[in-house]
Amino acid sequence: MITGSSRILMVDDEPEVLAGLELVLGRNGYRVVGATSGDEALMRLADEQFELVITDLQMPGIHGHELVRTLVEKWPDTPVVVLTGHGAVTTAVEMMRLGAADYLLKPIDPQELIIRITRRLEDKAVREEGRLLRAMLDRDKGYHGILGRDPKMRAIFEVIERIAVAPSPVLIEGEPGTGKELIAKAVHDRRVEFLRERAGEGKFSVESHPFMAVNCGAFSRTLLESQLFGHRQGAFTGATQDQDGVFVAARHGSLFLDEITELEIDLQVKLLRALQQREVTPLGSTEAIPIHARIITATNRPILEWVRRSEFRDDLYYRIHVVGIQVPPLRDRRGDIQLLSAHFLESVAKSYEVPPRELSNESLEIFLSYSWPGNVRELRNVIERAYALGRRSDRIDPEDLPPEVSNGVSALARPGASFSPAGGGERDSLRSRS
Repeated sequence: MITGSSRILMVDDEPEVLAGLELVLGRNGYRVVGATSGDEALMRLADEQFELVITDLQMPGIHGHELVRTLVEKWPDTPVVVLTGHGAVTTAVEMMRLGAADYLLKPIDPQELIIRITRRLEDKAVREEGRLLRAMLDRDKGYHGILGRDPKMRAIFEVIERIAVAPSPVLIEGEPGTGKELIAKAVHDRRVEFLRERAGEGKFSVESHPFMAVNCGAFSRTLLESQLFGHRQGAFTGATQDQDGVFVAARHGSLFLDEITELEIDLQVKLLRALQQREVTPLGSTEAIPIHARIITATNRPILEWVRRSEFRDDLYYRIHVVGIQVPPLRDRRGDIQLLSAHFLESVAKSYEVPPRELSNESLEIFLSYSWPGNVRELRNVIERAYALGRRSDRIDPEDLPPEVSNGVSALARPGASFSPAGGGERDSLRSRS
């Protein structure tokens, strides 16, 4: 359901009509901008973003007919609702043939106006969602570099599309090797795309929206606190100069905190305060610094179990878990194994600077039957190992695979033709960054 938070451009040369409609729509939560001519409307549309335009037809300067034609041509995704008098229904119908989304007869019934606006915005949302999903799933390079056609992965891509409009905190859960950092980077990249599109060409600074990542399990307690919140000279042994933490360095971009469950309780308290107050205080300082970055966290542990055991604060959990993403293990998305294998066959060959090898059907059967406890990371490792130790320069056979992979399912392997990333229509859809 569309809420009344959309920006609407109202075009009418009568100030009293504008004021009345602005009052009606404002009471329903819509943000209304008025324009008293077609020329003014086009100027505003060139500089601002609106979800819908409502326009009269009889105005000085650019006539309503020409305005509607221009709006439909230049801003085809912005619905246009035409206002017309009772004697001009034929004209309104003509406007709809030009591409207007709807029309209303004067005098305007406020309740009917709200109903029509809601319907047109809902129609637009449905079209936009369909367009985004089609583009998302048709990309030759995967979704922001992530390969996956399994419904579970498509559901994740859809979530990432939906949360691009707001910097809500995101918690990503999944086993080691499932690609949680890739998901975090996709969340960041899609947000940056959205902001760039909204700001317009040349008005957006990528430098002020970086992606910063910290592994919370890779530092000692003092170093981690300094890494996150920064420190001032002399705050601890070795602190020879002031340094901003990643919360500040991330600016208006994204801060990815991996292995969030590794945080000690006292650091959890400090992190919670930073997220609540949107500010951090560096070690050795009493002055708080505002922070603006989106926070993305990840864990490969069952975080709710940690919450129940009081090893992870429940208030911090709810703060970071505004949006939750569960990344499935590879064994639960077996339809993607062949897709990923073909990609790694190409990417490893490129990094080794050798021709791509084929994966024999026997090896493919093993891949499809193996449980992949190390997930996508293990799959790539196995293919790279086969390139390094394999007996043939053109194909990967079962004997080129690690014993733990081949022995468990070798009875399922059957002779047959070879699988190659160049065969069939797979290849073109698998080109992705390594």
